[in-house]
Amino acid sequence: MNKIQLNRQQIGQLIRIFTQFKDIENFTITSDSGNGIGPVVKVNFMLFENQGPTQVDITDVTNW
Repeated sequence: MNKIQLNRQQIGQLIRIFTQFKDIENFTITSDSGNGIGPVVKVNFMLFENQGPTQVDITDVTNW
């Protein structure tokens, strides 16, 4: 099982994304810790069918 920890700021960003893109049904949240500093958290969704996924970075860098 994978675990993604989000803080209140990141949850707020998710709420804004969900509110702004009401027609989008599916979102994918990814987290990558390969940079050695902290996790990079991104939200991906298909905004336009004929293009690749739209990606929004919600990484919290305040503790880096």
